[in-house]
Amino acid sequence: MSDEKKQLLNKFKKYAEENRFLVTGGVVLIILLIVLVIVYWKIYFSSDSNKSNLATSQNGTKIQAEVLPQSKRLNTKTTAKSSTSTVTKISDMISIGDPFAAQLTLKGVVISGNGRNVAIIEGNGSTYVAGIGETIDGNWKVEKIDRISVTLTADNRERVLNLENVSGD
Repeated sequence: MSDEKKQLLNKFKKYAEENRFLVTGGVVLIILLIVLVIVYWKIYFSSDSNKSNLATSQNGTKIQAEVLPQSKRLNTKTTAKSSTSTVTKISDMISIGDPFAAQLTLKGVVISGNGRNVAIIEGNGSTYVAGIGETIDGNWKVEKIDRISVTLTADNRERVLNLENVSGD
């Protein structure tokens, strides 16, 4: 080995001894990066990734599910007609109708200290979790959320939903 290479190797050894923490941390970071790449590769490029959004109900019916969080959740009550499992797509369960004929029911209200109040509303086979200014069931906009009621507006109409069976304080 030439003197120039020996000097360079000695400088590297001296640096590594003086900065053990940095060298060790660098090696650990490289190992973590390799592990993350392997995990990412297995999760996103595995052959089973297409089956991950299917859930099986108690009666054997397969239901395509969506990952939370989302502001609209569908009630996916289906029945199996035979022993073979069937797949029900969410798009098949959505029906479009008159927005003013919808039976919307206020199921709950969450009042937060930071002013971000949330209403839980059911209607047309869906459950909505919405805050002020958000739109539900196609065109109803949440205008006001109180402790026991929610005010919705759509096309210059106003609708107030009240919680049922609420005892006064």
